Amino acid sequence: AGLGLGFGLGGASANVTDDSTQQAESHTTSTAWAALLVNASLRLRYTVWTGGKYDVSIIALGRVWILPYIGPTGSSGTDYNGPDLRALSEYGYLAGVSVGF
Repeated sequence: AGLGLGFGLGGASANVTDDSTQQAESHTTSTAWAALLVNASLRLRYTVWTGGKYDVSIIALGRVWILPYIGPTGSSGTDYNGPDLRALSEYGYLAGVSVGF
């Protein structure tokens, strides 16, 4: 099991295409963005076979990361700056067979 906490500081941009005209535009923020990251994961492993220097296992991994805060550090006037505050999250999983030595 694992827990993580992080902080990021950087820029943001948006590439958009108008569906009716197919005209593409790119917008970049004029201020930096900050983000707080919270991460939790759980890894399970079951060894099926062990012999000499090798083993074969079944593994499963689950992970969730959440950005409870992501947004600009200041106002940018009329330029694209996104919403003042937003939250994002993602859940992921992985399962497979592992051969180790």
